Amino acid sequence: VTALRSTHAMEQNQLKQFEQYCATLYTSPDAAERSAAEAALVQLSSTPEYLPQCQFVLDHSKYAYAQLVAANALKKLLVQSWNHLTPSQQLDFRNYTLSYLAQRGTSIEPFVSSNLVQIVATVTKLGWSSGEEHKAIVQEVSKFLHATTGHLVLGLQLLQQLVAEMNMAGNTRSLTQQRKVSASFRDTALFQILQIGLRTLQQLSTGAIPCSGDEEPRIREQSLSLCLSCLGFDFIGTTLDEASEEMGTVQVPSSWRSVMEEAATMQLFFDIYAASSAPISSKALEVLVLLASLRRSLFSSDDERQAFLGRLLRGTLHLLQSQHGLTEHENYHELCRLLARLKANYQLSELVQADCYREWISMVATFTIDSFKHWQWAANSVYYLLSLWSRLVASMPYLKGDVPSQLDSYVPQVITAFIHSRMELVRALQQQGGEPGGGPDDPLDNEEQLTEQLDTLPSLCRFQLQQASSYVLSLFEPCAKLYSQLLSLPTERARDADVAARLSQCEGELAWLVYIIGTVLGSHLTPSSNSEAQQLVDAELTCIVLQLLSLLDAPANVQLRREVRSNQHLELALLFFMQQFRKVYVGDQATAVSKIYAVLQERLNLSDHLAVLAVLMNKIIANLKRRSDCLDITEKTLTLLADLAGGYSSGKLLLKLESVHLVLANHTSAEFPFLDVAANSRLRTTFYCTLCKLLFSDDQAGPFKAFMKPFTELMTQLREQSSPEQFSSPQV
Repeated sequence: VTALRSTHAMEQNQLKQFEQYCATLYTSPDAAERSAAEAALVQLSSTPEYLPQCQFVLDHSKYAYAQLVAANALKKLLVQSWNHLTPSQQLDFRNYTLSYLAQRGTSIEPFVSSNLVQIVATVTKLGWSSGEEHKAIVQEVSKFLHATTGHLVLGLQLLQQLVAEMNMAGNTRSLTQQRKVSASFRDTALFQILQIGLRTLQQLSTGAIPCSGDEEPRIREQSLSLCLSCLGFDFIGTTLDEASEEMGTVQVPSSWRSVMEEAATMQLFFDIYAASSAPISSKALEVLVLLASLRRSLFSSDDERQAFLGRLLRGTLHLLQSQHGLTEHENYHELCRLLARLKANYQLSELVQADCYREWISMVATFTIDSFKHWQWAANSVYYLLSLWSRLVASMPYLKGDVPSQLDSYVPQVITAFIHSRMELVRALQQQGGEPGGGPDDPLDNEEQLTEQLDTLPSLCRFQLQQASSYVLSLFEPCAKLYSQLLSLPTERARDADVAARLSQCEGELAWLVYIIGTVLGSHLTPSSNSEAQQLVDAELTCIVLQLLSLLDAPANVQLRREVRSNQHLELALLFFMQQFRKVYVGDQATAVSKIYAVLQERLNLSDHLAVLAVLMNKIIANLKRRSDCLDITEKTLTLLADLAGGYSSGKLLLKLESVHLVLANHTSAEFPFLDVAANSRLRTTFYCTLCKLLFSDDQAGPFKAFMKPFTELMTQLREQSSPEQFSSPQV
């Protein structure tokens, strides 16, 4: 280290000026002064010759911001010049940083020590393949663990940052080099580091580590973070987020088997949760989520895995019964993740074999229903709860044996509670009145969140379809009736604030119900995949939705409500429903003998595909004519038209409709005002692309001439313009 560092690398007056630059950079309110200071300080990280100066600042400055700048520059220079340093120099820089942390790490600011910790992790990773000394990092850091409690926290931070660094793909190395280093670290050091984290937590629980009241939570939280990093490691080099919801399993090495199977390991984290508050308790649950995701082949036998599952179920059951900590959002969310992960990683047949399954499923159902009732708490957790029940229901066909699953009694309650919670959400948003801040977010304004919630519904609703549809009808019919009555009021009365609020509430509730109906309707690929009874239910639900169309498209109602966001939500929901209906009951996959058309004939006089297609086409035309100022409605409408025209069967059917031929002959902005809206310029291309697809599907020449007539007239008008001034006029 002495060879690299000169005590005269920077004079004291230069150090003082350096500190002034740092103070200006981080504390000056003047942007110009900050820029000038940054330009002066950036030179420190410009060339490896400044490595001694970085060390000089760290050794001699007591100003935290100066130490921070020097630490950042030191890390940047080491990474840039790593290949130009000798192996002994590389090791000296690591030892220098470790020594600095040992001597001053507990007295400097946390943001400085965290940067120095990153230097140790980065240097160790860069040098991992070049010498055994770098691989002895765990032994070096272990010296911190047996000193003061402050050093213990630093040591845990060093190990946690080292694991995170080894798991991260850096820009300085190829993917092959990264995987080679990562795999070597996994095989030689990772398990040892995990054991350090577990041992520290156990010693804290037994009081073996002497520490003050405020030090214990820091040590526990850092130990939990270390365990999380170890269990979330990229064990097999396929993903950098081993614990993602899509991945599903944690591929820990077989050498970890004995520790993972040991009952005390899991119980340790349940005990920490019970004795702590957030964020420590939520981290304990995060570790349990990863434990619930351990790969099946890790366990020595099926009996051992079943015992492991039994411990998980008993732990979560006790947590649900006690309700300890569930008033804190972090704990609540992680518990929902844990419950969803249990079903994602275990079969329903394994769950029902657990001795506490009956109590567990009952408490989970109660917890889910309560969550939906208090949806303000569960806004971001609804997905996990719906996912759990959807997966449970999807496993029912594969459940063998005589052990009852209890799902028949609980699933209808869960569906009812969820749908009711959406109605309550609409009312809460209505009471909020769109005021900024403090209120819940509307999933109807967030397509990604809406899709997340809807995707899990079909399997749930079809499990007890008759009960679910009856409940939807019981909500839909009175709401639609009230909506119709309110719209029939005189225009002056309908603009009244109270009536307008009730209309918005009706539209919000109907939008959710239409989305739910559309999701259930589109959840099967073809009508033949549905039983006759299910098709009849689909028909009932379709009838009540189609009856809304004429009400919404009445010119007076469009004029009154089209600018209101709740009305736009309802329109988007109807377009979603029509898209789902098209996929199943119109076009190439559909059959004319579908039972749904018998009901539609009886109730709405719609006897076949063509009749329903005429209704859909009329709705498309109405949207394009009367809702030109709403971009998202126009876009979804044109997507529906393009999908209908794109199907071989549905495209041929469209050409049999008089309304389609009228559109082909009259397609200018005079008939479709959305074409003149600047924001819709891209949608013009979609519109004409779809019309041309229909046009060229027709073998007759007459429609083509009628289609081209407006363009011919326009070109004739342009040809008559003679001067540049005329061409520059807004009309042209």
